[in-house]
Amino acid sequence: MNRDFEFLTKAQTEDFINYGFEPEFIGRLPVRIACKALGEAELEQILSSSEGSIVKQYREDFSGYGIDLQLDSGALHGIAQFAAKEQTGARGLLTVLERIFRDIKFELPSTNVREITLDAAAVENPQKYLEQLLISHGNQGEDVRDGIERFRESFEGNCDIRLDFSDEAVEEIARIARERRHTIVATCNRLFEDFAYGLRLLVKEGEKMVLEVSLEAVRDPDRFLSEKIAEYYGK
Repeated sequence: MNRDFEFLTKAQTEDFINYGFEPEFIGRLPVRIACKALGEAELEQILSSSEGSIVKQYREDFSGYGIDLQLDSGALHGIAQFAAKEQTGARGLLTVLERIFRDIKFELPSTNVREITLDAAAVENPQKYLEQLLISHGNQGEDVRDGIERFRESFEGNCDIRLDFSDEAVEEIARIARERRHTIVATCNRLFEDFAYGLRLLVKEGEKMVLEVSLEAVRDPDRFLSEKIAEYYGK
């Protein structure tokens, strides 16, 4: 048992007053309880049996694309383990699940994959799981331009900003994807993960922004974004 929790369960009124609380304040709190941090077992139970389980929400999201999502007991236990390390209670489950599904939810809707089952290995290395899944379903040899277009449509739908990639930028993205053994969409998501937040600062209400993505933007996305923001506010 956590020793801090053990001490708190035994705290009396005089302890709070000696610690520095005003007696009048403590007197207005007749009922006091000590909360114990959620452990792996509790977090796993939340995943598997809670009424509003986030796993159910993910299943519904994937179902909308015609994909049946399942998580076996090993996956649930692995997610609970990672979430417990976050030390943010049940909110840690969302953090872990977003990390696992970050690329999967972008890649699979446009493929012929109709059923996925996550296990402990998939939770440990979701990128490797995705690559193997795409290979097994014949989706690994994606067209570069098609991948770029899928990312661009998703990005524009989320923040009303259209990205136009130069030929050199497309070639560089393809090279990085081959080097990292990632798909085009996953590569773009990682390269430009901060663009949606940063570029919103530059968009006027009611207007649609078009941004040219150059070779330099692909090679150093953070610098490119910073220069665009500085240029905008410098005006």
